[in-house]
Amino acid sequence: MPGPVQNRRAFLAATAGAGCCALLGCGGGSNSAANSAANSAPLTTPNDTSQVPTAQPPAGATEVTQLSALAQAAVPSLQSRPETFLSAYAQVGSGEAATPLAYISALFGTPFATLTDPGAVAIFASAVACASAPIGATPLAPMSATLGQLLTSQALACGHACKLTTLLSLLGYPGMAPPDLTGAAASQPTIHFVVWHTDVPLNTGVHSQLMISNVLENAYLLLDPLYAYAVRIPFVGAGPQPGLEVIVNAATMMQTPIPPENLVFFDPSRNGTTSLMLSTIISGAMGPQYIQHDAIWGSEGWDTVMSQSFLTWQ
Repeated sequence: MPGPVQNRRAFLAATAGAGCCALLGCGGGSNSAANSAANSAPLTTPNDTSQVPTAQPPAGATEVTQLSALAQAAVPSLQSRPETFLSAYAQVGSGEAATPLAYISALFGTPFATLTDPGAVAIFASAVACASAPIGATPLAPMSATLGQLLTSQALACGHACKLTTLLSLLGYPGMAPPDLTGAAASQPTIHFVVWHTDVPLNTGVHSQLMISNVLENAYLLLDPLYAYAVRIPFVGAGPQPGLEVIVNAATMMQTPIPPENLVFFDPSRNGTTSLMLSTIISGAMGPQYIQHDAIWGSEGWDTVMSQSFLTWQ
């Protein structure tokens, strides 16, 4: 008889494919009559990257190519059978490390030495999302796109890439779904959709990223699956403040400059990632004032939708 984890994974695979989990992101989506009114929220398409040079990470940052290559190799089989994501993850670093976690931790360097398996799964999911399609506008509405549709889309904007990363991550760890530790152990990993509003100093306009708690010791993990980088956000001062959302606590920590070795750029060929963005994300220029708070379209909307789908399955 299948155990609870297998049952949750089967449930998630079915519901994700049916499009019950929907997220907002920057990037255009179809607003045809076939989509719900919720999909007509004002979204932005990615900035024109045709004249933007390939990024050069800040001095001291880690640049790797192996993870991108592994993700690219996995994409074709995942496009036909998304539910095999865990099998693809299990092959990461095969022959070079004892486990995928050990391989990714070593690849990313000393700041990621305390990475846990849920964090490694999310990092690989982020690499898969990045490898699955180029940056660009798509008619696929992020609020109703299914896992299969996202994996086979001809282009992805930030919201689509974050949604794809999240759904793949939750295939391995459904308990990572929000809400913010409500009724859950304080040490439970959770994955959060953070929406930065149009004035964020990343030169992106409205932009979506993922913030993950409790997968690194004394730090948050930020993932940008559209622009192919990960950041370890060290705790500063007294650490996370009780009663504040994960994304607010993390963004507060980002007001302190982050040592560049905490930044890993895992697909150097990704067009459109600017040196300005990579420098800014660790410069201390970010902060909670740039979070887009909205119960439908902002970061809170993400937690609400995901908690409705997964609260009883954690």
